[in-house]
Amino acid sequence: MYWPALMGAAFRRDPEGGGPNGALNYGYTVLRAAAARAIVGVGLHPSLGIFHAGKRDPFQLADDLMEPFRPLVDEEVHRHGDTWAGPLDPTRKAALVALTTAGLPTDQGVVPVVRVLIGIAQSLVEVFQGRRSRLWLPDAWEIVRQERLDLDD
Repeated sequence: MYWPALMGAAFRRDPEGGGPNGALNYGYTVLRAAAARAIVGVGLHPSLGIFHAGKRDPFQLADDLMEPFRPLVDEEVHRHGDTWAGPLDPTRKAALVALTTAGLPTDQGVVPVVRVLIGIAQSLVEVFQGRRSRLWLPDAWEIVRQERLDLDD
């Protein structure tokens, strides 16, 4: 229901596919890597997941942490529609990587996604230590500002 509503009735999510599927995969990989860096940076181990547990995956916690950020990638891919029909060239990849520097509104002002990931990871440490009862999260999941590359050229 989600994918046809976002991408059109004919769209089918295919993790092995190219075009928009390849762009989604690349964007998720970028977010996953940023989440893994944030996790390691605060002293946690990325293989010890919470919801992504029991798999033989060295980045289970990174998958947990990046999950709420997936719609940022989905929206970016949707926004450019047919632009993703071809191969992922450096310009298209750069647009997806740029999502990590996009601003999200927080109680600390507009903060880049990579810093939000670090803040969430740090708050997870504090939850584990009993110093917090819940994770710190952005005020909204909509990008406030971002240097967007023009993919329509």
